[in-house]
Amino acid sequence: MGVKRNNGTWPALIMMMVAIGIPLLGVYLLTKQGKVKIPFSGETEIPLEMSAVPFGTPRQNGFSSGRAYLREYTKDERGLYNLSGPVMDTAHVIGDKTFTELTDFLLDLENKTGLQIAVLTVESLDGDSLNDFCIRQMEKWKLGQEGVDDGALLAVAVKEHGIRIEAAPGVQKLLTDSRISRIVRSGMVKSFQKKDFDAGITGAVKNMAGILSGNGDLVSKQVREAGNRPEDTTTLWVVAGFFILGWILILWSILHNHGASYTAVRTTVKDGPSGGASACW
Repeated sequence: MGVKRNNGTWPALIMMMVAIGIPLLGVYLLTKQGKVKIPFSGETEIPLEMSAVPFGTPRQNGFSSGRAYLREYTKDERGLYNLSGPVMDTAHVIGDKTFTELTDFLLDLENKTGLQIAVLTVESLDGDSLNDFCIRQMEKWKLGQEGVDDGALLAVAVKEHGIRIEAAPGVQKLLTDSRISRIVRSGMVKSFQKKDFDAGITGAVKNMAGILSGNGDLVSKQVREAGNRPEDTTTLWVVAGFFILGWILILWSILHNHGASYTAVRTTVKDGPSGGASACW
């Protein structure tokens, strides 16, 4: 009895070459200089001069109280800090001069635009989640303007080496997770690794203020240009790589089994929405 030769090998090999070539060609064309520029993490850029939120009435929540410069902090019965000023340096990692300059800057920002950006440093979270802690503080402080909810919180947990920027609903379209990542990675992490909290926090606050107020002069060059750096195309290459690997495995299974049945494995990646982003240094 003779063995019948499988004539489906060459078409399958051709399909494999096409499956590999198309994704690679697509990524190359997207990343090539002079062609399409890739926004950071798939973000569509919003011109800074169009980013300003409506001007309204800031909430009377203690943000601009007469105790803003005292550096004295209290908690409520739930263990949450009572807001006594824009800079809540409970961990005492910010120098006196920087503390005064940041307080002046943020109070002036509120007076001119209605925006409320608060800074909170804590020595330790005592086992709490930084994400949950920030959400509870935001709910308590109710940063921003009445009916606009345009506040933001920059939180630092020293012992846990945690950084989080939490954006209220009214500014999440401007202070997106990808922009927050730019702010944190472009200066905060490096400064914190050098124990220079003053520089890291000041730079982050000014970037946040610039994005939310529409003042491009406050936004650092690193944050502006991060979206077009070559390393920001890593995600595209990873996606293309998994796409190619999947096709190779499927086609290899077909060639190996010569028409035998196979089982496809479905992988689900879970990624929930967030009003902020966290990082560690």
